[in-house]
Amino acid sequence: MVRSDLDWNKHCKVLFGSYCEVHDEPDPTNTMEPRTHGAIALGPIGNMQGTVKFLCCDTFRVLKRRNFTKFNMPDRIIKKINKQGLKTKRQVYGANLEFKNRNKDHYEWDYEDDINSMMDQQKKTSPILTSLLSSQEWPLNLI
Repeated sequence: MVRSDLDWNKHCKVLFGSYCEVHDEPDPTNTMEPRTHGAIALGPIGNMQGTVKFLCCDTFRVLKRRNFTKFNMPDRIIKKINKQGLKTKRQVYGANLEFKNRNKDHYEWDYEDDINSMMDQQKKTSPILTSLLSSQEWPLNLI
């Protein structure tokens, strides 16, 4: 928003992560379908009308709405979002934790090599502590 005044009431209506009932604008409006549904606020999109992005709790798609009503977060929504997060985590990452660089290439290191290099570094920096820890009687020496 360049060269425009920000209005607190328009552009800061809702905090990130707040639960809201977003108002749909169906056409025609005289049907028995619900006119609102639950969504999580993601933040303003930056236009002059004060439109906000929401994550729909039913479809998990991003919606853009100007009209909404803020409510307290119900427990059922917390459980639903956590369940979707675990499902997505399993689909994307599986059960493994992988470390990759910015090119999405795996780092190639061996755990044993990493521990040995840390021990070598410790021996160089603190030989007295290393000698105490390597001795069999070190708890008796410290007491």
